[in-house]
Amino acid sequence: MSGRPPGPERAVGLAARLPRGVGLPERPLPPSGLGARRTADGLAVTALGSGTCPAYPVDVELQRGAGVRGRDRVRVVLDDAHPGQPCTRDLVPTTHVVALPEGAPAAGHLEVLVVLGPVEEVAVVH
Repeated sequence: MSGRPPGPERAVGLAARLPRGVGLPERPLPPSGLGARRTADGLAVTALGSGTCPAYPVDVELQRGAGVRGRDRVRVVLDDAHPGQPCTRDLVPTTHVVALPEGAPAAGHLEVLVVLGPVEEVAVVH
């Protein structure tokens, strides 16, 4: 495998496995295997999946009024497509750090919707 998977340039700080200074979530991941939490650089988004073909962020956007009680939320879309590449069928947590979109609050509660194919998980991060 060479280089990083394709993804938007605004999804900065992509790193397979756990980026330096980012540990596993304090709480276990939900059954969906998707989770998010704040870091000093933005959002750490974690997905369980293939160790050789991990999911990676392809879109990060601020959705105005789309959250609970009309709050804004950040939607992070992950993709696990690796055409033509053989992939292991293990479950390994892979975390990517993505920048918060412009206009997203830098502090306080933030609702994050993580999407991987037909699976969606909402997390409230601090």
